[in-house]
Amino acid sequence: MKILHSLIEDCKDSPVKDVVVGIFNTLVIAERAGIASTLRPVRDEGGILPETISGKTTKELARLSLSENPIEASIGLAVINASVPLPKHSVEIDGRELFLKKGKDKICACIGHFPFIQKLEPMLKKLYTFEKKPSEGDLPEEKIPDFLPLADVVLITGMTLTNHSFESVMKHVKKGAYVLFMGPTVPVSPILFDFGIDALCGTLVIEPEMVREQVKMGVRYKDVKGLKKVCIAKERMYG
Repeated sequence: MKILHSLIEDCKDSPVKDVVVGIFNTLVIAERAGIASTLRPVRDEGGILPETISGKTTKELARLSLSENPIEASIGLAVINASVPLPKHSVEIDGRELFLKKGKDKICACIGHFPFIQKLEPMLKKLYTFEKKPSEGDLPEEKIPDFLPLADVVLITGMTLTNHSFESVMKHVKKGAYVLFMGPTVPVSPILFDFGIDALCGTLVIEPEMVREQVKMGVRYKDVKGLKKVCIAKERMYG
């Protein structure tokens, strides 16, 4: 994936102090800490050997994001989030607010089932939600080529980086659609603007030790304390 190679190349190389893989979140602590959602294996394929991460630097471990092993890929994304240079300016807002601002009364699509989306759906002209494991009302990912090109506003989960589906999804986004990338796995990096993203909402780890204990305990992302949600945009965020 070109997007992952670009992010890896941009990572600052530094010693890795700790790696914590929790059931919901993965945390890496280096000079800075980074978090990503844990992509859980569907079968007994997610184990990781100690030598895979022991003694490795951030630049080395960031390459795990390319792995087909879901646990390794989760670690790789957390490393990227701990290592890519942060933008000079970001805005601390709720990504839901931005999505509604851009998507109200328009045809919208979500790649991934965001927990807040049902509350916003009545304010949208139409909503298509695509999931690998569809719930009631969702469409299977096989329907992306049929319906995603209809959307004026597209909301994409950062997990598309972990499961390596991002570029295949972007092939079906129509020209001129507004693309918002959201979730704890999303790197807060302007590099993403080179790959068709208009705005991104990611997460910074403000209190690494506090977050570390919560990740170990299996606290869900929405309940984790010590994080800061931030957004950056290619152009003006509103208007």
